[in-house]
Amino acid sequence: MKKSFFSLLVLMVVLSCSKNSNPALITKCGIDNLYIDYELLSGKVKKLTVNQHQANSDSEEIAIGLRVRSDVYKFNDTGNVIEKIAFGVDQELFGKSTAEYKDGKLIKVVVYDGENNQNSIHKYEYEQGKLVNVSGQYPSGEIYYQYQIQTDGDCSIPLRMDEITEKGGYISRVIDESICKTVKRTDYDKNEYLSQKWEFEYDKNGLLVKEVYSGKDGSSISVFKYSDFDENKNWTQKEITTDGVLKYVIEREIEYY
Repeated sequence: MKKSFFSLLVLMVVLSCSKNSNPALITKCGIDNLYIDYELLSGKVKKLTVNQHQANSDSEEIAIGLRVRSDVYKFNDTGNVIEKIAFGVDQELFGKSTAEYKDGKLIKVVVYDGENNQNSIHKYEYEQGKLVNVSGQYPSGEIYYQYQIQTDGDCSIPLRMDEITEKGGYISRVIDESICKTVKRTDYDKNEYLSQKWEFEYDKNGLLVKEVYSGKDGSSISVFKYSDFDENKNWTQKEITTDGVLKYVIEREIEYY
C-alpha cells in the first residue's frame, strides 16, 4: 500500500528546518512521521487548521465534498508545534500528540488515541546539533522501532534512515540544498531491495507541485495546485490531482499571534 505523503494517519510531530533568510519571521510547521519535507509558514503562527475534503470518490459511503480529515496544530511563540489534534469524518477525535523541546530542538513526542489513552512515545537524540537517532516505544517501555539518521549540509532533512528492527530497511534521499527540499526519495527493504520511490518538483517559492510515485503496488502522478493565499503569503487552499483525477481539496485556516 502506498504511503501517501498527504494521507498518513500517524500522529507524530517531528522536525523543523532552520535554514531560511529571516528566521524571526518564519514559523516551523510540524510534520508527520519523517515522511514529508518541512513546510515553512511565514509569520508568527499560533494555530493552523488543515481540512481535507473529498473531491472524487469510488465509495458510496464517502460523499464528494465531505471533510474526511482535520488536523489542528498549536504553536508556541518560538514557532514550534507543541500539540497536534486529529479529527476524522464527522469530526470525531482521532487522536492527538504533544511535543517537548530542549534548547529549541524536539526531544520527545507523546501520542494519544481518540480516548486520550497514551499509545506511544517517540524520542529524538542529537549529536553536535544534528539528529542522529529516533526511537518509538510503547507505554510499557518496549521499543518497537529505531532509526539511525544521517544528515549533511545545512538541511536537517535525513539523507538516510536505517531502521533497526527485524523487518529492517532504510530510506534514502536526494536533497536540493538551496531550498532544503527532497527531490528524490527511495525506500529499501531489509535486503536492500528497492520497494518504492518518489520524485518531487517544486515551484520557485518552494511549494511542492508534482509527485511521481512508483512501487510494488503500482505507480501514480500527483499534481498540486495552490489557489488561495493569505496576507502573509501562506497558502490557504490546495487541490490534489492524481493521475488526472481531482482527489482532494485541502483548506488551511491560520491564526497568528
